[in-house]
Amino acid sequence: MSTLKFVRKNVRRLKALKEDFNLTKDFVRMDYSVSKLPPSPKVMEAMSSAYEEVNNYPDGSARGLRKALAKYNKVSSDAIIVGNGSDEIIDMISRTFLEQEDEVVIFTPTYSFYEYSARIVGAKVKSISSMIDKTYAIDPIKVKKRISLRTKIIWICNPNNPTGNAIPKESIEKILETTDCIVVVDECFFEFLGRTCLHLLEKFDRLIIVRSMSKNFGLAGLRIGYAIANTEIIDNIWKVKPLFNVNSIAQVAAIAALEDIDYYEDVWKKVANERKYLTERLSNLERIEVFPSTTNFLLINVRKCRETPTRIYDKLIQRKILVLPSWSIDFSGLKPGFFRILVSTREENDRFLKELSKVIGNC
Repeated sequence: MSTLKFVRKNVRRLKALKEDFNLTKDFVRMDYSVSKLPPSPKVMEAMSSAYEEVNNYPDGSARGLRKALAKYNKVSSDAIIVGNGSDEIIDMISRTFLEQEDEVVIFTPTYSFYEYSARIVGAKVKSISSMIDKTYAIDPIKVKKRISLRTKIIWICNPNNPTGNAIPKESIEKILETTDCIVVVDECFFEFLGRTCLHLLEKFDRLIIVRSMSKNFGLAGLRIGYAIANTEIIDNIWKVKPLFNVNSIAQVAAIAALEDIDYYEDVWKKVANERKYLTERLSNLERIEVFPSTTNFLLINVRKCRETPTRIYDKLIQRKILVLPSWSIDFSGLKPGFFRILVSTREENDRFLKELSKVIGNC
């Protein structure tokens, strides 16, 4: 069976399985990259105070939030645009800078929305395979060979989703130096990594940094994403931005989160500790291969098990464990046989390890 047919078949199957099970609180949800730790108490307090204003429209320019983000990132607020999650930011970038028959470059396996947003506007996608064994790396030489006069955007996910590893800043800088394209670096997992390409904005006016407050600040349900770039690029993106795209409560909550960084730094440390714990124990399981990660998730390879990945997935979901399989629509270019696992709480991590051990022990 071809990879495409396998993916189509199992996406339908995944949907059916989820519909068959009532995903109640007793399910261990390790399929989405969210925070299992609650937002800051200051965030909850700020949201409670904001309810009385929901009869009014939000600030369409998100001036207060952009000011807070500017302070956090040490840039001008004119260099920031806010969106309804990073997906909307990605969509706005594609709609601003792409036309039919233009080209974009992605490094697979990676987040699928880069490809999806490009195809919506009629652009073509060039995929550069970037994973060998357990190493995901971007080769600037390959990029230079693959681009053409029609190539407008190069998408780089750093740290990469779903592999979880970071891209050396030297590789990104080399791509900026050797191409004339817009280079978008998706840093939605920046706070877990602690390294950024933000400093390269002073040198390259074609660079766009995309960030999110979903994973790192526990605000996934409120949908806060933003982009940082030179003011000319930001001004162009404003032309396609919906007027009231970020609601009032989300704006207030995000500002409160940015004012309580000490709380979140403690959260990020806890995630790092649990990631190390989960990595070590998964590495001790026979026939499981774990990829090194700098995020709040791990990618594991189950292809060495005697049972098929779909059968392993079935057994896990029957045990009320939900992971994100390689045939999910979230990924571009991820081969069959992989699961992406959220780094959760110690209790849920242990439950997952216990059930996975039973499943692969019977493989």
